Amino acid sequence: MINNQHSWDGTKGEQSMAKRKTRFTEATLWPDKGWQDPWDMLDEIEAQQDYLNDYRWPYTFRGTTSLLGSQWDQRVRFDGRVYKVNDSFLAGPFPGDLDRAQQTENLTWLLDQGVTRIISLMERGERDWRMRPIREYNREAKALGAKRGIKVACDRFAIRDLTAPTVKQTVKVLDRIDRSMADGETVYVHCLGGYGRTGAVVGCWIARHGLGQGINALDYLDYIRRDEVTKCVSPQTQPQIARVIGWKKGK
Repeated sequence: MINNQHSWDGTKGEQSMAKRKTRFTEATLWPDKGWQDPWDMLDEIEAQQDYLNDYRWPYTFRGTTSLLGSQWDQRVRFDGRVYKVNDSFLAGPFPGDLDRAQQTENLTWLLDQGVTRIISLMERGERDWRMRPIREYNREAKALGAKRGIKVACDRFAIRDLTAPTVKQTVKVLDRIDRSMADGETVYVHCLGGYGRTGAVVGCWIARHGLGQGINALDYLDYIRRDEVTKCVSPQTQPQIARVIGWKKGK
């Protein structure tokens, strides 16, 4: 179960702004450089020893969210990467999986947490970190819900990976989250890894509701993610960080 005993005291989170400024960006670690093989990306990451030491890259995630497959034996369970924003709002990684049994396990776990609406921030046709096409989960999520007599809704607000959502996109996602919770639903928001786009949206939600403004919104995000097992930074890129820092209460 997710720890939901939050007693935020306004102190700084685990990650300093200095560390945040050294994270990877679109210009340094993505296929814009023409990489076709994940090993090339790994070589670039390993060359940046400060990044490697600070963030313990690479992580190996289960199934669809595996960077380099069986090269690393340590696995991180899906439920260890999900965190609770509040009692009706969870966030984390893509719940689908190329392993059908693992996907069913992930979705069943979300339903066990009371999730009735899944909001994807991913574009259609995205691939995982091994460049494999992902398996959509919508039909199975709805079918699993129907077996329990529960209506499960699936929404998509497509945001390009590693970019910040536009102001318009952010408002739409936040409005959907808030309306859903007001209607008594429990929401799960995800992108692929659960760090970049998801962190940007959650950070803006924190700012909207006055739980933290500017850097304090990032600190609060660090705090509610304190039990997330990978400890990967969130949000990931400077534009995503800037979106959170600039978001205003009530926006």
